[in-house]
Amino acid sequence: MQVLAALSAAVPVRLMNRDLLFILEKLVSLMEENRLEMLARQNRIRQKRDDGGIGKKLAAYIRRADEGTLSRLLVNTPILLVASRTNTAAALRDRASTYKVDSRYSL
Repeated sequence: MQVLAALSAAVPVRLMNRDLLFILEKLVSLMEENRLEMLARQNRIRQKRDDGGIGKKLAAYIRRADEGTLSRLLVNTPILLVASRTNTAAALRDRASTYKVDSRYSL
């Protein structure tokens, strides 16, 4: 989680809100429930028991988010998707080196 947070902080690009929203909605729909929970936890989103699920809560959060938050989510989401299909530590280490983030302290 610390490496993911550091990667989010290193994202310098600002894209248009509608583009980010479109891409994120498509990427989030591909994610497994446990990865959605990680993404939600990273953004301090909590699920209540009577809610419609973490996916619904995360989708509502994404629709209300500003461009900076959407940009960070756009970096985090593919990392989590890749990590679910390969070695999680290797995927995070690869992204950390791309953004020149020190990953030794948490991997």
